[in-house]
Amino acid sequence: MTPRSVTDATTVRTRGQALRVFFSRKGPRTLLGAAATTWAARLALGPPGPSDLLAAAAAIGVWPFQEWLLHKYVLHLEPRTVAGVEIDPMFARVHRTHHADPRDIDTTLLPMQVIVGSMPFAAGAWLLLFGPRPAAVTAMATYSTMALFYEWTHFIVHTNVKPLTSYGQHVRRNHRLHHFRDEHHWFGFTFPLVDRWFGTDPDPATIARSRTAMDLYGLRAEDEAATGT
Repeated sequence: MTPRSVTDATTVRTRGQALRVFFSRKGPRTLLGAAATTWAARLALGPPGPSDLLAAAAAIGVWPFQEWLLHKYVLHLEPRTVAGVEIDPMFARVHRTHHADPRDIDTTLLPMQVIVGSMPFAAGAWLLLFGPRPAAVTAMATYSTMALFYEWTHFIVHTNVKPLTSYGQHVRRNHRLHHFRDEHHWFGFTFPLVDRWFGTDPDPATIARSRTAMDLYGLRAEDEAATGT
């Protein structure tokens, strides 16, 4: 079986297998290419200075807050109709599919449209913040690296590869709680402490099991009721 043919994350049991399956997908390869290209570009611009440290710190610092906000308010966007127009973006639909089947690798990973669409926006934001200077390229490179780290972390916790560190165990525990206990909590990933800061890391024993954790907003149940299936 080739890595590309593996679609069930729970069949991935070793780190070597995980790496092969992960990089068999176009999204992770694109993120790796973006990180490698921007780091190479930064090296070509000369030695780093204090502004590069600031840029790298900014990219690392903003990531967990962006991650939490996008997960809670964008990926979990409830479909609605405004002025007769249905608002249900692709990334929200894909995320609902991911909750319905957390084992599916291709809905666990970011859609290519999201990766490609976000790159110019992120580059523009760092250029706006740091200007046309090497520090902006450092920020882009760091941000691309954080995106790849996020993608790998999300992928690996859905496999059967057991974490070796307390950090990995914490991330895995929280994300499994998000998927199988209650979808309204535990949104963080690369920096789980952000959930505690935002009040979304309660004692699991105090949270009842949600009936919609694997069916966001109960949409599948509504569809089945409507069609009699």
